[in-house]
Order: sequence, then structure tokens, then C-alpha cells
Amino acid sequence: MNAVELIPSQAASANATSAYYDLGGKIDFAIQVSFTGSDVAGVLTLEAAVDPALGWVKVLDSDQSVTSSAGHIWNVTGAGYRYIRIKWAYSSGTGNIKALIYLKD
Repeated sequence: MNAVELIPSQAASANATSAYYDLGGKIDFAIQVSFTGSDVAGVLTLEAAVDPALGWVKVLDSDQSVTSSAGHIWNVTGAGYRYIRIKWAYSSGTGNIKALIYLKD
């Protein structure tokens, strides 16, 4: 399977929550978040749900601080939840954010 955009390239200068992704029966995936621009800073978090109608829960230890427009990748194995999304909490800087998910067969 090819990578799918969770966050299309957009301004990183505001908080954002990606669309959620249905993992189906997949339990292994990677999410890459990239930034362009000048010293974009903030915090990335993974949120998961078994059923989005019941609410979203932060994936334990998933908070990642971003400084100086540095990208990040999560490599998740053995996920027991069905839905995943990313939250971006903006702090400072100017530039763009983009996020892709890749599921392993």
C-alpha cells in the first residue's frame, strides 16, 4: 500500500487535527511528519480510538516536541486500536506541515 496523506501540506502556524485513518485489521504502521520553513516549533501527538464516537485517547508516550522545523516519524507495531489521527499544537515559527501514514502488509 502507498502512503496516504493525513495532513496535506498546509500552514503550520495554527493548531491542527488530521482526519482520522481507519487501520482496519492492520497493526503495524509508520507516520512521518515533515516541516518546511523557519524554526517551526510545537508538539505532535498521536490519538487513537476503537470507536471515534466514544472519543479519542492520547497514545501513551506519543508526544513529540518539534523545534527548528525538524520532522518526526512514529513506527508503531502491535496497535490494538482501529483508528488513528495526529494532533499538532503550534508554538512558534513559520512554515508548512505535512503528514503521511504507511501501513505494512
